[in-house]
Amino acid sequence: MASMICAAYGQRCHADSVQLRESLPARLLTSLSSKQQLRQGVDEYCQSFDVDTFTRDLHTYDVTLYHSDIAYVLHKYSLDKSTLQRTAVDKLLIALVKRGVLTSAQLAAGIRKTSDHIDDIAVDVVNAPMLLHESIQFLVASGVLPVEVEREIDESNELLSDSKTVQSIKDHYEQIIDDFFDDPHVQHTCDELIDLHTLYFAHQSVEYASALKYYFITKLINHALDRSNDDREHACKLLSAVVPSIISIDQAIKAFEYTAR
Repeated sequence: MASMICAAYGQRCHADSVQLRESLPARLLTSLSSKQQLRQGVDEYCQSFDVDTFTRDLHTYDVTLYHSDIAYVLHKYSLDKSTLQRTAVDKLLIALVKRGVLTSAQLAAGIRKTSDHIDDIAVDVVNAPMLLHESIQFLVASGVLPVEVEREIDESNELLSDSKTVQSIKDHYEQIIDDFFDDPHVQHTCDELIDLHTLYFAHQSVEYASALKYYFITKLINHALDRSNDDREHACKLLSAVVPSIISIDQAIKAFEYTAR
């Protein structure tokens, strides 16, 4: 039900944006379907540990995700499994790189996405940050993940561990959203977001900024879904204005996907 509500809302968000109109509703629904197929594939793989069968079956799935998203889905899903199964999925990722199904860069992009969402994952898997760190070390040691990726993620996590700064940014986002619904002036809200991002993100990594911008979209969607039709229409117009000029389409779609889980 949640996925249908978010898909319907995603459809409404197309009104003033060609890019959202062409990509958001369709990509949201096909992405959810593709991820479900991959998760089922991982469940079957964790019973047999048969890399050949998984690789063959992967080509039969109706998977429309980017290859980096395939790595992300596999890696994220493994964090909620047993030690034996997590290790098996890590070995599967290594095999997919060595067989040319994924590139090292695509694997790295998928691991970065897992890191971006680690706070959300930790709601269900409390020790997710530690498991992520162990997995990254294993993948680096295997030679399929560049050591630079481990350093980047460690630096990003160190920045995000500055809880006072992170909370301050989240509080600003909440205030901007509340002010917008009190007085739905789109351009003024966009200017406020740009000023906030300039203040906090000018000297930070892409991963750091991405994780928090994603938070803004998620909160805007959640607030809108709990409000009137008029408020949801205003939120659609704001989304159309900030995506992709201030916040990327991928971040917006990930926010819809997370809300629809």
